[in-house]
Amino acid sequence: MRILLLNDDFPPRGMGGGASVVSDLARGYKEAGHEVTVITTHQDSNFIERRIDNNITVISLPIRYRESLRWYLSIWNPKASNLLRQTLKTLSSFDLVHIHNIHHYLTYASIKLVRKKSKKVMMTFHDVMSVSCARLTTKRYLTSKPPNFHYRISALDRLLQCGWTWNPLRNLLIRSALRHVDKKICVSKALSDLLRVNGIETDSVIYNGIDIDDMQMNDEPRKKLRERFQLQGKKLIFFGGRLSKDKGFSELMKAFETLKEAHPDAFILIVGDKNRAEKMTGNGDRSRLIETGWQDRPALLALMSLSSFVVTPSVCFDSFPTVNLEAMALAKPVIATQFGGSIELILDRETGFIVDPRDTPQFAERMKKLLDDPLLAERMGKAGQGRIAVSFTVKKQVETYLSQ
Repeated sequence: MRILLLNDDFPPRGMGGGASVVSDLARGYKEAGHEVTVITTHQDSNFIERRIDNNITVISLPIRYRESLRWYLSIWNPKASNLLRQTLKTLSSFDLVHIHNIHHYLTYASIKLVRKKSKKVMMTFHDVMSVSCARLTTKRYLTSKPPNFHYRISALDRLLQCGWTWNPLRNLLIRSALRHVDKKICVSKALSDLLRVNGIETDSVIYNGIDIDDMQMNDEPRKKLRERFQLQGKKLIFFGGRLSKDKGFSELMKAFETLKEAHPDAFILIVGDKNRAEKMTGNGDRSRLIETGWQDRPALLALMSLSSFVVTPSVCFDSFPTVNLEAMALAKPVIATQFGGSIELILDRETGFIVDPRDTPQFAERMKKLLDDPLLAERMGKAGQGRIAVSFTVKKQVETYLSQ
């Protein structure tokens, strides 16, 4: 079968969760015996790039524009449509087009264009951007309680998210474009519920997977990283997320502040932009932060494997964080947010803990429990790894998609 994948970004340029998921899925389709092509974008040159990565054809289109025009040009961008149309003319027809994140550069107009080249079009929703202009952080949502979360996003919410750049027809135009999709799939039940409440009906939930065999760590790189960042003798709490307000970094720091005296060997490990870390902490005490700066994926995973546990304390709707899959595949327990799809992956008190990150005493108590009891952390980590091996593999993900 000939399969085409569409996603705004793709490795090596794209290193986010969505790009990693699509990369793993492309390889999974290929290993299942299918011919795979990926169309993606880049913003750092003016030329169409074509390459072969692990027997997968990757075509990257040069698409960029002023960010203030996003809520208009992400629906239809003449340049993007022309580039995609020209590219599709050079390709034979496909048996399946699998669309992922297109809400920035490839645009929703791409759906109709690829519809002409395929017998079947499937789309996976990874986040809220098909119904929202930003991550969901409304007061109504964050003060509602599970399982009765308030998912409704009003026109006023969108106006406040976008300001003067808001496109009042955006959601209507997106729903119109989605008429050309045969199967609409979500990465979590929580996301499916949120989309339904806001006007998009989906057909099924298929969880993202990960390949545990790819997560085997070589001791030599780990040793070098341990020495480079002086990690010997330290208990590391790996912060899994971008350094931003809605990813819960401030909530983590508040909880950590209450227990750091009892655990002088505990440190928060941050892999990412050091400048952003400085802005987030301001004049606060950073002596117990270890900031590595940006690292490639192998180094990031190696650093995660050196940690005692991983925290993903988002204070926004977080659909299905990839870092949770990575942590569990590495046999690390996860303390994750109640907001979004983490509750569908992490079994509370079995493979980690589910918390409201704003509940500082609860968050701190859960971290203290894992710091105090390494055997508990190890037991939870192994349970999580077993859960991944049974239910959240790329192979199972591929098989489920192909059965739709």
